[in-house]
Amino acid sequence: MKAYTTRVGAGVFPTELLDEQANIITERGREYRTTTGRARRVGWLDIPLLRYAIMINDIDWIVMTKLDILGGLKKVKICVEYEIDGNRVKIASPNVRTLKKAKPIYMELDGWPALSLEDWKKVSEKGWEALPENVRAYVQTVENLLNRPIRIVSFGVSVGMEVIRK
Repeated sequence: MKAYTTRVGAGVFPTELLDEQANIITERGREYRTTTGRARRVGWLDIPLLRYAIMINDIDWIVMTKLDILGGLKKVKICVEYEIDGNRVKIASPNVRTLKKAKPIYMELDGWPALSLEDWKKVSEKGWEALPENVRAYVQTVENLLNRPIRIVSFGVSVGMEVIRK
């Protein structure tokens, strides 16, 4: 999974960003469709959708990609639940009519600096502990929310490196 959420085409997207942060993530993440070149829709990480994906696919552990793309943002949000018809919901419904009513409930974490290619190379060589503290906090928060270990974290296309966790 990416460190944020993307979607191609029309349809429900509860965590979609429609502001300057969307443009930043789109550009940094090179979030453009291969065939048409049009921008993908981007949004904050959506835990209810991921819980649903984990449930139906029986996922044991996770790879998180593109952590470098969120670097430089002052705050990073994670959708932890939805509010639907006044109720809090932890797992996304496969029913589009229900999902259309979803209002994301966010937690906000401190961001981390945008690291250079050289910084990411050092992290890749030194491992997990070399990641900025707020990156580690983001990954650990997602692990706790999903109740699944994130065993590999990777840094986007421009960096092409990863850290393997045991």
